[in-house]
Amino acid sequence: EIVTYEEARNLTLESLQKITEENSCSGCMLYDADLRGWDLQGANLKGAKLKYASLNNANLKEANLKGVNLQGVQLKYASLNNANLKEVNLERADLKGANLQGANLNNANLKEANLKGANLQGANLYGANLTDVKLCDTVMPNGVKDYSDC
Repeated sequence: EIVTYEEARNLTLESLQKITEENSCSGCMLYDADLRGWDLQGANLKGAKLKYASLNNANLKEANLKGVNLQGVQLKYASLNNANLKEVNLERADLKGANLQGANLNNANLKEANLKGANLQGANLYGANLTDVKLCDTVMPNGVKDYSDC
């Protein structure tokens, strides 16, 4: 289904209101949304459409983002501790300085993602696509820092 820009904008505003009121918005349309610094701890965003959204400095600790399209999303310095990122598309996402300790990234697509300065200690990367991921001063799941792209 094709929607106009105005219709998409209205859907995004409705989704933002739902997140604010319920801390849940499964399947919401939030393309290009500005969620910088939002507190979304424990939020259920399963299946949400967040492509190209800005989530810099957002608190997404323990959030459920399973299957979400986060392609090209800005997640600089975001807190994603223990978040469910299973089967998430993070292709070309900017996760510089993000805290992903204990996050479930099982079968996630991290192709060409920026993980410089990110903390992945204890994260589950089983089956994740790490093709051309940028690592510099990145804490890997085993606690060891990787400087390969510095």
